[in-house]
Order: sequence, then structure tokens, then C-alpha cells
Amino acid sequence: MREAIDAHSNAIVMPMPFRRPAGKVLNKTLEIVLGKRPCRVIIDSTPARPLRDRRATEREPAPA
Repeated sequence: MREAIDAHSNAIVMPMPFRRPAGKVLNKTLEIVLGKRPCRVIIDSTPARPLRDRRATEREPAPA
């Protein structure tokens, strides 16, 4: 959040958490950001995926 303050950001964009605690809409990271936000927070409705999944997808050859 320090970066958002230093850059005079208008918004912070974050993805929906990939994993959430049972019965909760947000994870702890989003709860903290929303609680201490220095500007607007935009939560992308597409859930985040682990980085290793994206790397595996990038290595797969394209269909012919």
C-alpha cells in the first residue's frame, strides 16, 4: 500500500482470491487492503490462479 500512496494512485486492482476461508467472500489479504486502503480498490471478478499453472500453460504447444 505504500507504493499506492507514493505513486498517488487512484486505485489498486486485485484479483478475487483463488482460495478463500470457508464461509468468507474475501481472504485475509483483501480484508487488510480494504481496511487500510489509501484509494479505491477494484476487485477483478476473475479468480487468481497460482503462478505455476500459468507457467505450465505457457509451455504447452499451441494446437495445430
